[in-house]
This record gives sequence, structure tokens and C-alpha cells, in this order.
Amino acid sequence: HLKLIQGRWEDFKSGIATGEKRYADCDEKARRLVSGHNPMAEEIVQQQQRLATDWKLLSGYLEARDHKLTAAEEIHKFNQNWSDLMDRIDEKAAAIPTELGKDTNALQRYEKRHEAFEIELVTLEQQVQDLINEAKVLMERYPGGNADSIQVNVNETTARWDLLQQLTEQRREQLSDARAYHEFSREIRLLLDWLEDSVREVQANQILSDPHLAESLLDRQKELKKQLKEREEISKELVDQGETMCDAGHYMSEDIQNKLDQMLGLKAQLS
Repeated sequence: HLKLIQGRWEDFKSGIATGEKRYADCDEKARRLVSGHNPMAEEIVQQQQRLATDWKLLSGYLEARDHKLTAAEEIHKFNQNWSDLMDRIDEKAAAIPTELGKDTNALQRYEKRHEAFEIELVTLEQQVQDLINEAKVLMERYPGGNADSIQVNVNETTARWDLLQQLTEQRREQLSDARAYHEFSREIRLLLDWLEDSVREVQANQILSDPHLAESLLDRQKELKKQLKEREEISKELVDQGETMCDAGHYMSEDIQNKLDQMLGLKAQLS
């Protein structure tokens, strides 16, 4: 619609440009008549002044109209750029996944994808800043209602960008939590496997009644307790790590606590 109006306006100005030559010719003829002491010189001067006044008014109208159309074009372009940018921000927000992966390999793929996503946001952030800078220039150039409308768009841009930043940070934290959980699970699984095997061995030995094996069984039990003591530092680290994650409201808090309880229960059976 704006292009149509601009086209019609340019056609109108072309007609005015033709009239400008006629006005100049008319003004020149009037000057010659007045300088030649034409008996109608006084009336000619009056007509010439009225014509000059009318032409000045028309020129002022043309200039004002040009200014308005230029403003309309610049603001229309800004609004289009703003709309496109809002779409890109919304698309980025919608593209943030919620899945974390069931194993370390899947998690690693999500981590790499998020790293690439954050790199893409650097370019988008520059586009946001460019739009805000452009808005400042336009608001200074076109104060009043236009500036107010532009400010509304700027506020919306800032709000959506801040939301995207929050979602991105939340995703980064989720992936970090998932990484911590997988590392915790791997370490405690190794310890639980050893504890379960050791408890089964102790329980199986307790069933045996052969007196000839008593001494060797006692030695084996001492060896298991020694190995358990050697793993005490790892056990404490796992407890500290697990409790820290639970206290922070980790999304796998229940599973983490269950694993810690299982570990402590098995340790008690070997003590």
C-alpha cells in the first residue's frame, strides 16, 4: 500500500516539476513587463506576489509531504525488520529441546547442539542491538506518536530477547545437571557393583560350616573390610555430591537419594 501511495506521489511531483518551469517563465515575463514600465505594472506586481506566495505554499506542502512519506517508509521498514526479528527470536525459543538423553552419548549430542545454538545467538544478539540502535535514531527523528509506537516495539524486543536468554541459560543448566547426574551414576554404579558382589560373597561364606575354611574365610572378610576402607574416600565424595544435587532440587533427586541409601545400606552390611 505504501509503495502505491509513493508511486502516485512521484507522479504528482512530476506534474509539479512541469508546472515549476511554467511558473519560472511566467515570473520572468512579469519581471520584464515591470522593468519595461508596462502601464499595468502595479497589477502585474500584485499578481506576481500572489503567485509567488501560492508557489511557496505549494513547495512547503511538497516538502512536508515528502518528509511524511520518508518517515512512513523508514518506520514501515523498521516495523518489518522488527517483525522479522521477533519471528527469529520466537523460532529460536521454540527450537530449544527439553530432552536430556538417556545415556552419556545422547547427552553429549545435546551438549554439542546447544553449544552451536549459543553461537548462533551471538549473531541474533547483534541483530537485536542493531534494531535498538535504529529505533533510537528514528525516535529522535520522528518524535510523538511514531516514537511512542517504536518504543513499544523496542520494549517487546527486549522482553522477548530476555526470555530467550533465560530459556537458553535454563537449558545450559539442565544439561549441566544431566552431566553431573550421569557422572554420579557411573561412579556410584561401580561402587554399588563392588558392594553387592562383596555382600553376596560374605553371605555365601556365612552358610559354609567347614572348620578348615574358617581361617581363610576370616582372612577374606578382613580383606573386604580393608578394600571397603580404601573406598571410603570415594564413598564420602559420592555422598557429598549426591546431597548437593538433592539440596539444589536436581530433577533426579529421588533416584540419587535411592542410590545413596542403597550404598549406605550395603556398606553397613560389610562393616
